Amino acid sequence: MAIKNSEQYFHTCDNTELKSVKDMLAWMRESNDDSFFNHINSKRNDFAGWISTILKDNVLAKKIDKLKDREEIINAIEERIDYKNKKKNKKKNIISKLKEAIMNE
Repeated sequence: MAIKNSEQYFHTCDNTELKSVKDMLAWMRESNDDSFFNHINSKRNDFAGWISTILKDNVLAKKIDKLKDREEIINAIEERIDYKNKKKNKKKNIISKLKEAIMNE
């Protein structure tokens, strides 16, 4: 889900605007350590807060809030994206089968 309201974008310390989890994932892969650890450190996890309050994905927010390693966080985000994509595709398949069943009646 991409945020459309610019007031809700996540603004990184290097002035990058993140509008979605996919944007965040790309930024995490490309950012330098100083920028990354400015947002995730022993005192806070800015991304977990944004994911929870703005994106409303408490499952992912809770998972990454506990993590401090960049690769672990990236892996957790990738897993969540994969899970949501599979769930979305499953719904599409069910809807297709229902439509097909209705058309064949």
